[in-house]
Amino acid sequence: MKFYLLLAGLVGLGVFGLIFWRIRVYVIAKLREDVYIENAQGQVSLIAPPLKGFYKIILGPTEFEKVKRRQESKVLYLEPIIEDAKAILASGKGSSPSEKPVFFTAFYPKQAALGSWHNIVVYMHIESAVKDILKDVQRHSNELQEFEEGEEVPEIRMKNRRSAWLTQGSRITLLPRIPGVKFNPAHQNIWWVEDFNRAVLYFTAGGSLAGKTIEGEIAAHVGLIQIASIPVSIRFEEATPLTDENVQVGLLSSSTQMYRNIFASYDMQDREITETLLKALVATGDDVLLDCITKKGIPEWNELQHFALRKANNFQLFWSANAARSREVKKELQALLQSNGDAAEKRINPVYWTEPMPSPPKEMSGYKFKYIPEKLNK
Repeated sequence: MKFYLLLAGLVGLGVFGLIFWRIRVYVIAKLREDVYIENAQGQVSLIAPPLKGFYKIILGPTEFEKVKRRQESKVLYLEPIIEDAKAILASGKGSSPSEKPVFFTAFYPKQAALGSWHNIVVYMHIESAVKDILKDVQRHSNELQEFEEGEEVPEIRMKNRRSAWLTQGSRITLLPRIPGVKFNPAHQNIWWVEDFNRAVLYFTAGGSLAGKTIEGEIAAHVGLIQIASIPVSIRFEEATPLTDENVQVGLLSSSTQMYRNIFASYDMQDREITETLLKALVATGDDVLLDCITKKGIPEWNELQHFALRKANNFQLFWSANAARSREVKKELQALLQSNGDAAEKRINPVYWTEPMPSPPKEMSGYKFKYIPEKLNK
């Protein structure tokens, strides 16, 4: 009899342990959903999985506090973005004709020594600041040691929060893409706080590029949305006594205007893209982007997307497993190719942010898909 009671007790403990383990797995899975922004045809809200009291028992006090702090941090980060986005969405208007265009200009060595570190000085500016930029680059182009990476948000010095195509205080991430060239750090943040703002990218390259001129770009992003592309072309040679100490002889410059009228093709189940679109809307006030946020998903979108595409100068496809299954995304790709035959005149940027990338759509067979690190959206 004692044997059967003991056996029953062990079975009971085993069942209880199995139930507890399954509850723990369920709780962890729910908490992994994290805080996110929900967009329902322009009505945005912040969604956070509730931290129920018994979660503390399931997870333990230490793990529970970690989850709680992570949620609180994400909420504090997203709340200002949502409030600014709501104001734009409520007005139905993102930009004003009086806003000044924003430009990106890069100064870099015409020739770089292999194995040495060099710098690319990037300016984000309005047109009237060009003279000041030329003076600034003459002072600093060779002083590599003076530039340091900084994550601290600088003091805002512009009087008008929305006098240009970028909102005052917006954080822009520079992502260099030059084949075979190593950058440290891999990407650099720069804030729109003055009429011109400077960032420095450090780079080096190995022997395989000897005697070659390499072309690439420095992409400017708000989250995962690209807002500019600066073309660069650098020739690499073996080090000589003159360049061993990072002396840069001969600077080239390249300038481009910030994108306007960006059409974003995406699947609404991709929460990362919903978040990045709102960030980009707050930073740029882009009117076509505003349409892609507020009108996507409504019955009239099939017709309205043709108008938006005709107005768009830039088409960005955010490719994912969800987008690959999306009928809306497929219709948008087809509409792009049918947009009065002017698809070739638009700058088309298909991108992905999770690996491996799903098989590309046949509509984009002639385009190169670029990988964007998801941490740019953090």
